[in-house]
Amino acid sequence: MIKAIIVDYYGVLARQVHGGWQLDAHLVNSLQNLRKSYKIGLITNSYAKTLSELDPKLDAGLFDLVLIGGATGLWKPATIVYETAAQRLDLEPQELLCIDDNAAHLEAAAQVGCIPLEYTGFASFQTQLKPLLATD
Repeated sequence: MIKAIIVDYYGVLARQVHGGWQLDAHLVNSLQNLRKSYKIGLITNSYAKTLSELDPKLDAGLFDLVLIGGATGLWKPATIVYETAAQRLDLEPQELLCIDDNAAHLEAAAQVGCIPLEYTGFASFQTQLKPLLATD
């Protein structure tokens, strides 16, 4: 049973627009709604040290977990990233749905038992998410 949804920042929560990164408002809204029933986490390979340095527009209250590579020294696709996420959320890896746009990161998540979901855009995300959460 899924108890937490973990998202990547670059390429998932933020999309590249005109040479910069812009939050996907649809995904942020979706995560805010999902937060009523699931823990929400953010894992990123950014060199930032804090969430506000990564993106000052992101509301820290949205996340139960934030793992930023620059702050933790934990970098995807190392499996310890996903093991640490599960430990800090007090969950088993099998209870984490990990959303990323990088196949190597998803493979690492799956190796520790997380449920991987490849992000290719918000519309396909919604379609893929529904059956996964319907089993809960």
